[in-house]
Parts: sequence; C-alpha cells; structure tokens
Amino acid sequence: MKIEKLLKNIKFIFRVLITIYILIFIPSCSKDVSVTPPDAPPPTGIIYLDSNPEGFQIYVNNVEKGRNTPDSLTWLGPGIYNITLKKKLFKDSTFSVNVSDGGKYSLSVDFTKNSSMLGSISCTSNPTNAEILINDSSTGYTTPCDIQNIVPGNYQVRFHLPGYRDDSVFILVSSSSYTTAYKFLIDTVLWQDYTPANSSIPTGNLTCVTVDNKNIVYAGTSAYGCLSFDGKNWTKYYNSLGYQINCCTVDNNNILLYGTPRGVVAFNGTTSNEYGFKTSGLTDFRVQTIAVDKNGNWFIGTQGGLNEAYQPSGSLSWVTFPADQDISSKYITTSAVDNNNNVWVGMLNDGVAKAGKYNNVEYYTNLNSKLLSNNVTAIAAGPAGDVWIGYGLDNNFGHGLTCINDSTWTTYNSAIPSYSKVSSIFIDSKNVKWVGTNQGLVMFTSPTSYTLFNYDNTGLNINGVTGIAEDPHGNIWISTNTGLYEYKGSH
Repeated sequence: MKIEKLLKNIKFIFRVLITIYILIFIPSCSKDVSVTPPDAPPPTGIIYLDSNPEGFQIYVNNVEKGRNTPDSLTWLGPGIYNITLKKKLFKDSTFSVNVSDGGKYSLSVDFTKNSSMLGSISCTSNPTNAEILINDSSTGYTTPCDIQNIVPGNYQVRFHLPGYRDDSVFILVSSSSYTTAYKFLIDTVLWQDYTPANSSIPTGNLTCVTVDNKNIVYAGTSAYGCLSFDGKNWTKYYNSLGYQINCCTVDNNNILLYGTPRGVVAFNGTTSNEYGFKTSGLTDFRVQTIAVDKNGNWFIGTQGGLNEAYQPSGSLSWVTFPADQDISSKYITTSAVDNNNNVWVGMLNDGVAKAGKYNNVEYYTNLNSKLLSNNVTAIAAGPAGDVWIGYGLDNNFGHGLTCINDSTWTTYNSAIPSYSKVSSIFIDSKNVKWVGTNQGLVMFTSPTSYTLFNYDNTGLNINGVTGIAEDPHGNIWISTNTGLYEYKGSH
C-alpha cells in the first residue's frame, strides 16, 4: 500500500513538472522562431533654408515648424512641399520644393533685393531743408524727401537744421508701404524749454511763474513746492504750509511771495516767513492770488475774501475788508494793481471788483457792465490805466478778452481761441499783452495783430498755460502743465 501511494505521488509530481515546462518554455520557443517584417528605412530628404535678413519663421504646408531661418527641414520623403517664410513687417513669401527620394536642397532668399519686400519713408519737417539722418547715419538728403527701398524694421529718423534743435522720431517700416517721419523743429533762437525730459526740473506740472530783479526765475508746482532757476541750477523750496503752490509774485523789496492752500510764504532768498492758520491776520488760508501795490502792500486773495498786509513799522499788520463789503467773503481768483494804485480782483462767478482808497469797492458783473461772464479767471493792469480781463469756461461763455479804460469797455473775441479758458494775462515792458489759455499762448500787440503760439507753430507743448512773467532782459517766461518755456523774441 505504501509503494502504490508513493508511485501515485511521483506521477502527480511528474504531471505538475510537465505542465510548468509547457507554460514556460514552449511560448518562449514560439517567440524565438517567429519572424516579423523589418522597419522601412527613414526618409532622408533635406531642405536647407537661409534668408537675409535672418529670423523668418518657417511654415510647411501652412503648419508652423517652430524654426527660424537659418535652419533645415530633415527626414523629408518624396513629394512637393509648400514652404512659407514669415516675419513681422515683411510680406509672407511662399515657394514650392519638389523633393526626390534622398534629395538635398539648399535655398537662400535675399529679401533686401526684392523691391516688393521693401518700404519707403516720407521725411518732412517744419521748417524744410533739414538734413535727414537714419539711425545716426546721414542719408545725404534734406526735407522734404521720400527715401525708398528701406528694409522693413525699426528706425530712428533725425532732423538737423542749424539754428534749430535736432529732433527725431522712431518709426516702423513695413513691406510695400510708406511711413511718414515728421517733426516740427524748435527754433532755439526764439525758444528754450525746460521739461523733465530735457532738463533737471523735477516736474513739468507748474502752476505759476515770476522773476525777481536778480533774474532768478521762480515757478510754483502742484506737489514739489516752489522751484528757483538761476539759468543753470534748479532748487526746491519746501515749507510747512504745503507743497502745492497756487500763485507767486515778487514784492517791491524783491521778496518772493507765494500762496498755498494753507497760507502765504515770504522768502527773501535765504529764509522764509510763513503766514498761515492762527499765525496771521488771514481770514481764509486758501490763497489763490497775491498782488503788490506801489506802496509795497500785499493784497492776498483767498477762497474766502481779500486781505491786505502792510508794514508800517517793520512788523506786518493785517487789514480785513469790512464784513459789509461783498468782497470780504467772495472766492477771489485773480488780482492786479492799476497805475492809480487801485486793486482789481476777479471772482468766481461774481464778476470783478475794484478796491480803492478807504475800502471803497466798486462791483461789475455781466448785468451792470459789459463783462462777458461773471466767471473771471485773469486780470492785468496796463500803463495807460487800462485793465484787461479774461474768463473761464461756463455754460454760456467760453472765450474772449475785455479791456476797461476809464468808462470805455472793449471786447476782443477773435484774439482768443474759441472756447478757451484764460488762465493768466501779463503786460510786458513794451505794453505787449500776453494771454495764457488752455489752448496756447496769445501775443496780443493790437486789436488786429496777435499771434497764437502752440504746438502747431512752435513744436512745443504750450497749451495749458498757468502763468506768464518777464525777466530783466525782456525775455518772457511761461509756466504750463508740461514745463517751463522761455520766449526770447520780444527784445
């Protein structure tokens, strides 16, 4: 029994071993003897692509290949391939290549020799006859001139004319197109400009300007305090009353006075005295304008009335206009002193007031006079007793200039650009009236002779004029919201 059982176990083990052998070795043998067809050899066609200039994107059959010239297309099989080269500013260029089995092709395209791929530059300047330089290389041409067969790309076109400031423009030239390069050249004999782009002035946003008898130019700013310029250097003057300067002037002792939203600062060139909240006789501290009469008295116009300051014994004394006078509480926008020592003030929506001796005040509005508007924004007094008035914008009126001479009222509408705000009026030593507006500067020499200076005839951004002054040499200084400008043609 034991032997039979042993034989059965041996047979069982033998069957298990046979089964394992079949599962493991027979499939392996099947793989070893199976045969599959060999892979076909890869195509070996090649197209080498080059271009002048380089950097064209390569498209094959309208599919971008992610390559730029110079480069090559490899592993190409026999067939026709439509290749397109693309580059910004250039026209697309497409051509076909018939690739044979294993063929190798080399294509080089010189776009600079194809006139249809090139562009042109139309160069003009005002005035004309300026030398034309492209990327700082002289072209040998002068304006006006069309320069053709220019390879597409970025260019700097510069104009040079003696007596004028060189100026340039950056342009893009593209295939089969004309690009205009134009500049209005600045006459450096007549004009000098000071902006953050060409000088060390810290800001172009200026609010007013005045010049002292030492030829120091002072300009107020909206956020940088008061600036001084001695012809070479700019200096900032800060104060505790605020960095916004609304107005400035120089008194009879060559002391700079400038108004802020919190009072008045008097600067003697070295030290400052501040007259602000609880430190002076100002009834309102939002100072908008300052005028000085022949006796050296200060008349300070604020958003809440007119104040006078004088120095009878070395110390400053203050006079407030009586409460029964309308001028004591009005929003004063501008002021001037005439040759009879009367103080004229313009008011926001309340017309004009003339304050004479003993606080005698006369009022003019568009109801009792020939004022064009009650929104008065500028006043200046001339040497012949004439007073000139300018206006702001409102719903009914937009432009104009009024002259009062004794009882004669004269209106000059055509001298001021339509729908302009007159921000300042200045009468120089030659009795020329200078009128600053938001659309330019008007030089007004007579009712029939006036010139509007703006970008169109100066090349300068003389638009938002905020103040006008004259230096001891007869030069006119103009503050604007883009910078400071000097006109040297008035002497």
